Amino acid sequence: MVKDVSTLYLDCGNSRIKYCLDEHLGSFSDLLALEALLISGNVSVVVLASVSNQTSAIVQLAESLAIATAVAQVTDGFADFSLVYPDASLLGVDRWLAMLAALDLFPDQDVWVIDIGTALKLDYVSKDRHHRGGSISVGLQLAASALNSNTARLPQADLAFRPQLGQNTTACLNFGIVYGAIALIEQSVQRFGSKASQVVLTGGDVELVAPYLSIPYTVEPNLVLLGLKYYWQRMNVPTGDIG
Repeated sequence: MVKDVSTLYLDCGNSRIKYCLDEHLGSFSDLLALEALLISGNVSVVVLASVSNQTSAIVQLAESLAIATAVAQVTDGFADFSLVYPDASLLGVDRWLAMLAALDLFPDQDVWVIDIGTALKLDYVSKDRHHRGGSISVGLQLAASALNSNTARLPQADLAFRPQLGQNTTACLNFGIVYGAIALIEQSVQRFGSKASQVVLTGGDVELVAPYLSIPYTVEPNLVLLGLKYYWQRMNVPTGDIG
């Protein structure tokens, strides 16, 4: 098995690059910060998952420093996890890894994986390790920005939600955007999942929504990184050792 202490795991999202190295978690604001870490000589392998356009740049940077790289690829049937998508390559790797992590955290249970980030993403996985489908909609920050940019008189929502109808324009925007996310999550879980489903929340805007949910949930801010580590460990276990 690959020695984990020198493996740098990268979750390259639309807003930032999150990383894990030797159990230390953090984020890079740009590639220069990542380059400084790679030059330090403390990394022997880079394993990355990316939904951004930075993949090739990161691979080239690592390889220029003679650091081995691996890019996670969505694979139907990996770890006995089957996908509902007819073409697995069209499923975002971040969603796939988050579901793998959730299945590892909650074995033999139905699980909802809900990522409240740039986009609001929901995925439902049954306890028999089958992906049953999901939802992708506009994230809170993006919705606030779009309403402000594409209308002449609407202000920028600050997303300071209150569980009541708004009494001024900003409060109305806040209520509409945040409560829309709350309603989508709760209605999806209640209508399309089992009553015993586990709900796992992740993403940068979790704290804007989670306190107002009326359903039980668990927050795991580094779900994609956990899934990436699980993926890499499974990739490097000899076939006879997989239970």
